[in-house]
Amino acid sequence: MKISFIILWIIIFAISMHTMPRTLDALQSKPVDNFRLVRIISMAITALLVAYPLFGLRYIEFAFRPPLSYLLLYNILAFASLIYSSSKVLTLWKSIEILVDIGLSATIGVIFLDEGVKKFLKINTIFLCSMIIIMEIEALINPAFAFRWYGEGIFRMQLGGILPYMNPSPFGYMAAVASVMSFASLLYAKGRQRLFYGVLFSLSAIGTILSHSRTAMVAFVVAIVIILILNRKIFISAVILLLAIATIFLIPQTKLYWMRQQDLDLVMNMTGRISAWPLIWQTAKESPIYGYGFYAAQRVILNSDTTDNFFLDIFMGLGFLGVFTMIVLILSVWRNMIIFALNSFKMNNNLHLEIASKLIGMILVISITGLTTRGFSIHGESFMAFITIITSIMIIRYGVIDDIEEEYLTLEEDLITPVKTVEE
Repeated sequence: MKISFIILWIIIFAISMHTMPRTLDALQSKPVDNFRLVRIISMAITALLVAYPLFGLRYIEFAFRPPLSYLLLYNILAFASLIYSSSKVLTLWKSIEILVDIGLSATIGVIFLDEGVKKFLKINTIFLCSMIIIMEIEALINPAFAFRWYGEGIFRMQLGGILPYMNPSPFGYMAAVASVMSFASLLYAKGRQRLFYGVLFSLSAIGTILSHSRTAMVAFVVAIVIILILNRKIFISAVILLLAIATIFLIPQTKLYWMRQQDLDLVMNMTGRISAWPLIWQTAKESPIYGYGFYAAQRVILNSDTTDNFFLDIFMGLGFLGVFTMIVLILSVWRNMIIFALNSFKMNNNLHLEIASKLIGMILVISITGLTTRGFSIHGESFMAFITIITSIMIIRYGVIDDIEEEYLTLEEDLITPVKTVEE
């Protein structure tokens, strides 16, 4: 049964990486296309399989523990927005998706309580890196379909995905997430594992660069630098940061690649995003408390699936209530990761430093890229990366801490029983 839930996790993660937006007219004329039919079926099967274990008290209670409980509250707000949503079908569907994700996260979390978080993160690392590599191989086979061309010359070429179909920007930041996850493992790998993670890191990093997503490349460098600092490699982190800056500004070809044949004003304007945000803000603040309906707001009002800003997307749909809940969730996640990282740093525990490095690297990437994308405001590739972090924290807080012997929950024990957490 455990293998089934892991397979479901991977399938839902893979399907979430399909990012082909449709116009509102196309959505209304044919609400369910072939891909979305597959997505609905996979979600329905997951919901049915998750429903049975969730009837057990330990699984339900697990979903009410922070930080997963804050995500559940966010989901409740999404369902509540059905009352005033401009498209109740869209709001209901997107809300159900997150609820299924929460149920699967709770189930996976309980399953891995006695296995430790490293195994769970290893599965996600290998899967995500493999998906990036597969899309790169597809690009070699069919470059005309894999690369998006915007204007003339190689400096306007951006790599996306064929199967799953991905816009270059999401492909770039998911490649960056895969890169930092494999890099954290590479720092502590030995023997053949070093070669294995070295290959995963190199190919994922190449995907980040070929995506031509500037935000993804910045997030990648920042995350790598922070991971090195966390692992006491201050000099190397400084060298990498200086090399990245020098490469962009001192090498003409790299500067051309970075600029994408755009002028400096357009680059500083985030390719037109910043100029659009004030207009969106004017619309959003007319309903500042509870928004216009989860996801339906930008879909119906703006005829777009995103405002290209994480918090603005949430504000459009759920108002200040949604933004406040998400901020509490993010702060809770950061608090748990910082405590775990500091404890690992003090104990000089390499295994825990590797785990902390992965989690911090992941959230740095998806947080930075969220400035110019919808981020993890709805179910999608970035949301699955974020809920992977949340599930990992739940395993750390309430389960076995890998190589440290302490009290932890097993599948036979009730989650209500007091346990010794990392914070204690």
